Amino acid sequence: MSGFSNGKLLAIFLAGCCLHDEVRAQDKGKIARPVDTERSFERSTFQANQHRVWPLVVKILSDHGFEFLIKDKSLGRIETTYIVFSRHPEFSKLSNSVKSLARTPRLFLRKWLDGRIKIFAQVRGLSQNSTEVVLRPDIYGFASTLTDDSGITGEWRQCTSNGKFEFELFNEVATGLRKEGAMNPPEVIQGPPPEAVAPVAPPISEATSRQGFSSLVLSSVPEGAEILLDNQLVGMTPSRLTVAAGSHKVVFRKKGFKDYERQFVVLKSSDLTVSAEMETK
Repeated sequence: MSGFSNGKLLAIFLAGCCLHDEVRAQDKGKIARPVDTERSFERSTFQANQHRVWPLVVKILSDHGFEFLIKDKSLGRIETTYIVFSRHPEFSKLSNSVKSLARTPRLFLRKWLDGRIKIFAQVRGLSQNSTEVVLRPDIYGFASTLTDDSGITGEWRQCTSNGKFEFELFNEVATGLRKEGAMNPPEVIQGPPPEAVAPVAPPISEATSRQGFSSLVLSSVPEGAEILLDNQLVGMTPSRLTVAAGSHKVVFRKKGFKDYERQFVVLKSSDLTVSAEMETK
């Protein structure tokens, strides 16, 4: 050991730390299968027929510039080609490149210069009036050393989606279905009456329910909770919706937290905010 200087020992220590971080980053970035349904932000259920949802999902992906490797309606399966952020008019405008859509691995002395994304999707009819869409973005970031602006020393590393792409696409699907008038009323499952009935909002007349539409803002702490409005998944918090005047029920649902449920009455041409601080389980 006497032959090693302090400088050499420090270099060996830093090299070991760098290798350890890179191995951990590779493990964290692995994707086990194309469509992963373990995280709630990757799936959404729409009260519409599969034949209405499928072409809308295909159109939205096409409008975003994706091309298709697989587009099999009978299997409900979609796989796109990769889009490189820097070569695409939409993704090149992201303020923080790949970090805008993904959680990047921790790399020692690296900076993220570019990104690429492809989409795996599944569109599956649950019933005649209900369709589930599952999205799995496959995202890579191009990491370079801090001192290299040319990107010569860089490499592509797999990243994990932060849910933003899925959230925005689901909102586009829901908006498109509403414009087409393709949204069905929520399905009611008949069952035995409950032993105890929770208090409900006071009833309103049919005339009042036809008075008009209002703005509804829904937020939660933490953000990213699923919003079920009148038993229909409509997005994730925070969101602003246009709703009909009348009685409604909202449920916020997020993994690791207790469901938050509230019933309320919306008046004509009003602005209403429903917010909740969710409790951990």
